[in-house]
Amino acid sequence: MLPSVIDLGLAPDDVQAHFVRSGYWETVERRTRHACTLTPAALVLDSEALTATASNIYAAVENLERNLHVLGQKKSLLHDEAFFLRQAKIASHGLSLPGRSVCDDVPPMVKIDFAYGIDSGWQVLEIDTYNPRALGTIALMDSIALLAGMHPGRILTDALGKYLNAAEKWHIIVSEKEMYYETSYDVLSRFLRERGISINTLRERDMVSVRDISQVLCIPENLDRTPAIRDQLLRRYTEGDTYAVYPPKAYLGSKAFLPYFANQPSFQGLIPATALLTGELEKCTFTPPSTHKRFILKATCSSGCKGIVRYDEGEMFSRIVRGQRNAKKPLWIIQEEIDQKPFDVIVFDGNERVRSPYYFRLTVYAQKDGVAGMKITGRPEKIVHGAPDCIQMPIIAA
Repeated sequence: MLPSVIDLGLAPDDVQAHFVRSGYWETVERRTRHACTLTPAALVLDSEALTATASNIYAAVENLERNLHVLGQKKSLLHDEAFFLRQAKIASHGLSLPGRSVCDDVPPMVKIDFAYGIDSGWQVLEIDTYNPRALGTIALMDSIALLAGMHPGRILTDALGKYLNAAEKWHIIVSEKEMYYETSYDVLSRFLRERGISINTLRERDMVSVRDISQVLCIPENLDRTPAIRDQLLRRYTEGDTYAVYPPKAYLGSKAFLPYFANQPSFQGLIPATALLTGELEKCTFTPPSTHKRFILKATCSSGCKGIVRYDEGEMFSRIVRGQRNAKKPLWIIQEEIDQKPFDVIVFDGNERVRSPYYFRLTVYAQKDGVAGMKITGRPEKIVHGAPDCIQMPIIAA
């Protein structure tokens, strides 16, 4: 069933005031940093099929971790096994390595990004297992739907709250490299505090000691400015003194494993043909075999729109491909670019409602039993990310 866009009936002042109250636009600096186009729209989505997809992808992540755990404990590896395990070690960021911790312990929520193809419907572009950064904006979109008297397809804080003991004091650590997402984490903290959970953000720059930190959402994979703090947190986690909702397995978030997921029989047709870039384009092994000529390059360790190069970017695209011909450590994946469908959306132009076409990115947090939370980000451009011309929309269950 084709998703439909509806008007929630909110006025521009309603949306703007809610952004301010939530903390998202609390200051001039935040409003500038997170500038976007306001909209009264929401997406109506039949989530039954999406629930099954989310559960299947979560199970595939568990299977990936089991495979890596076995390889991490083997004394002798075949060439292909060693190559596969090396992708995880490259992406460990100084945190846990495969085979060194509890095998079945994976993040409780896995971030998945979908785009809508004209002929293919929803397609999985990324499976970002170690990434809680969008939780806050999803909680914000849920609250927009509730403000309009509608019920979100899922309420993110309901799902996340199950993992946070209200009797404990929780921290969301914000690394220096992800200060842009401090606002999202702060918004998430506010909504969780409304549920009676004691939780606050804690900047890496303010961390002198980790002695009193016993409950965290996650140990960021990029605590590179203060590696001693990262190492102390990991040691406390290993010794059982610090609990992390997201076990510190940053390697599960590497895009290098997207070809592994694309090769699973149950995901045929769900993930565009994807391969590790290890040589000439024509020598890359795609699943299924490629028949298209438009590709996107994605850095294996990147987030958001960073590290994305489109085929029509010409020289930069070719330079990266040439540079990977003899690379021992593949740093890029190559993925077929799907033909995306734009949707007409009502947005605010001052106090006026106008219709404009937007390409959608559906962000879903998958858990073992389905969907924990979801939202839509839209842009007039096919590369969808946060920008002044982007919109953010809640999702309403059909």
